[in-house]
Amino acid sequence: LSDSVRLIVPSLHYWEFGNVLRTYIVRKELTADLAKEIFHLHLEAPLEIHDPEKAAVFDTALAYGATMYDAVFIALSLSLDLPLLTAEKSTTPWVVKLGKKAISVK
Repeated sequence: LSDSVRLIVPSLHYWEFGNVLRTYIVRKELTADLAKEIFHLHLEAPLEIHDPEKAAVFDTALAYGATMYDAVFIALSLSLDLPLLTAEKSTTPWVVKLGKKAISVK
């Protein structure tokens, strides 16, 4: 895929991903060892890190009714004019507002 697809994430992505894994550990859906292995493998993924402007994130959170955390991803998508892959439900208000720019994988 590296020749045909660019995967761009904000630096926040790694902490969000780690938090998801931690949640699965707490729910006993993953062992800590497996979660650590997944996290370390993910660190090797060919992701490009770009962070949106901080002021744009706040404005985006207000405009889209999103959390600041979600707004980081939304603002990055908008600033680079790229689609946003999300695990949010397609009925989540900010996903609906993004329209075709949002691709729900849930």
